[in-house]
Amino acid sequence: MKKEKKAEIILNDGNCEEFSVLYYLLEDSAKGLYGVSVEKKSSFEHVEFEELETISDSREKALRILEYLAAYKVTPISFFDSIDGIIELEEEDSDRNL
Repeated sequence: MKKEKKAEIILNDGNCEEFSVLYYLLEDSAKGLYGVSVEKKSSFEHVEFEELETISDSREKALRILEYLAAYKVTPISFFDSIDGIIELEEEDSDRNL
């Protein structure tokens, strides 16, 4: 599985400690499937991450989901709840365009 960094943001934890959140596109070229991953890195070398290896067979849709995740500053702790909300929005938009 190929992992390609698409965005990085710097956030503050409220205690004057900064951390990075990185957003990755996952690609399984053999199956033609795409996923997304969010990784949080702090100055303490602590890394948290969540990923969904398969979210779509459309690269564009997976990239759009990554854009939402970065725009709303989603961290690993809220990753799955955010994914659920984004997918609902995508489905509503799709229904409106019919």
